[in-house]
Amino acid sequence: MNAKALKALNAFVCTCALLTALADRVTGTMPSPLLVASAGKAALIAPDGTAVWEQEKCGNIHRVWHKGEWVYWSNGDLYRTHIITKKTELVYKPAPKEGVYGFEILDNGNIVVAENANDLIVELSPDAKKKLVEIKVDPRNAKGVMPDLHHHMRMVRKTAAGTYLVACSISRFVREYDKTGKLVWEQETPALAFDCLRRANGNTLVSHLGAVTEYTPDHQVAWSFACTDAPELKLGNLCGLEERKNGNLVIGTYANGVEDGSRTTAFEVTRNKKIVWSYAAAGKRRSMMTAFLVPGWRWPIKWMPVTAADDAKMAELTAKAALVPAKQTRKALVVTRAYGYGHWEAMSYGDRALELAAQRGAFAVDFTNDVTVLANAAVLAKYDAVLLNNATGIAAKRFPGMCEALTAYVKAGHGLCLIHSAVDAFYDEPAIQEMNGGLFFGHPWGAGGTWSFRNEEPAHPLMAAFAQSGNPFKARDEIYMHASPPYARDRVRVLCSLDCNDEATRKSGERWMTLANVKDRFPLRADGDFAVSWVKAYGAGRVFYTSFGHDRGAFLDEARLGHVLAGLQYCLGDLAAPDAPRP
Repeated sequence: MNAKALKALNAFVCTCALLTALADRVTGTMPSPLLVASAGKAALIAPDGTAVWEQEKCGNIHRVWHKGEWVYWSNGDLYRTHIITKKTELVYKPAPKEGVYGFEILDNGNIVVAENANDLIVELSPDAKKKLVEIKVDPRNAKGVMPDLHHHMRMVRKTAAGTYLVACSISRFVREYDKTGKLVWEQETPALAFDCLRRANGNTLVSHLGAVTEYTPDHQVAWSFACTDAPELKLGNLCGLEERKNGNLVIGTYANGVEDGSRTTAFEVTRNKKIVWSYAAAGKRRSMMTAFLVPGWRWPIKWMPVTAADDAKMAELTAKAALVPAKQTRKALVVTRAYGYGHWEAMSYGDRALELAAQRGAFAVDFTNDVTVLANAAVLAKYDAVLLNNATGIAAKRFPGMCEALTAYVKAGHGLCLIHSAVDAFYDEPAIQEMNGGLFFGHPWGAGGTWSFRNEEPAHPLMAAFAQSGNPFKARDEIYMHASPPYARDRVRVLCSLDCNDEATRKSGERWMTLANVKDRFPLRADGDFAVSWVKAYGAGRVFYTSFGHDRGAFLDEARLGHVLAGLQYCLGDLAAPDAPRP
């Protein structure tokens, strides 16, 4: 190799090494997404380290919190941002400047804030319009010196006993007040006090930059974790505290991120000081003063990204899929939202498969997480079909006009394509259930099993994808049982159903009836009619449902992916297919 080529190779290797070093990374297993107050923004970090949601222009942000579908954040004033629409509202503005940095949203919706400028702890009603409690705080240090305004107070917490803990920042005190404003306890700290919380045992945890210390009511040190206890993390400036149910602590850091991602910005530690996971944000100096795990937060953030290999596989499959030419310009709206169980993998893979298929030119797709579009007739009118990708738990009555808008949209000649758990929704609207043709009634056939299926109409256009699969055929997926009503064979055209002549498939149903509380709540259908896919006419419109699509497997399988794409093209109005119930 000549000198010029060697120089080019070295440059390439160095560039690759830099890119690798600059990648945000999680070491260990982060069990759920992490909501953080980052550098000038609120962000949700996926368990793989990817920032999957961000609210920028947050200024000098100190605290984040989530409540329902809102992320609250403070930078002197208190704001909240809707997680789907990104609508941002001013919640509370104290006067004068240097206002709220620390706050807490209580379980009952009340908001507790610490007002630096006025030296007040205020508990507000959920709409922040009414002051329920107002307490005067003394932010002076042990010598009676008043600090600069910016450092009067940081985080504030309400205890189970109804008192209020506040970190008096640079004065190095945590002070506790009752609701009358009486000082009932205080604890001096070795360094700037940032966050504090009262444990169930009556002790108080305090973060003070170099360490987190647990103090007893009589000021003894019961436990501590210092930056030096985990030298491999290169920790500094420990700030935000969250105690998990198992006693572990999630801790955020102030300005500890560096360009190469070599310093930890948030982590979880056990009571015996073992690191469970650590997150290192790279590429910028990220300040994660607060960090909260958000397990079970039911909204469709794709923290299960499509791998490069799977993306290439789906590109290959969608390129081979038997799409029919569009009769006119077609556009589908894909709604991916979970209020109930989150099929995060299927949401991510399903959306990506549809995006790849759209590149073929037979149709276009728009994606949204905002289910309010289903109540907006003007928005729906822009699309030939709506596809609900695992959209669990939607309660139509929460959104005025949704039932009327969606049913009218389909009746008028549009399409509705329902993937897997899209029928695990609308329990409050029989009209939508009737339109859909089915309603979740348990899944005796779980995602871990391989089940047998009957192709009831091999000549049907929507079943063409299974031509090479045999009949019956087998697939690994989670299969639903449907309630009657709304499901009935004289109301839908069943294309595919479970083959209970297969031993494993039959025995799985039998096991279902041995499970506690199942046989009474979701008894196995006595008629043995377990429909998997169907079509139906609804007014002048078209409805397609398939139970396939619980996880990525359905979108990496040529037959099932082809089946979904054929169903969508039927709903769009391009793939003509019989949809009357069979005699």
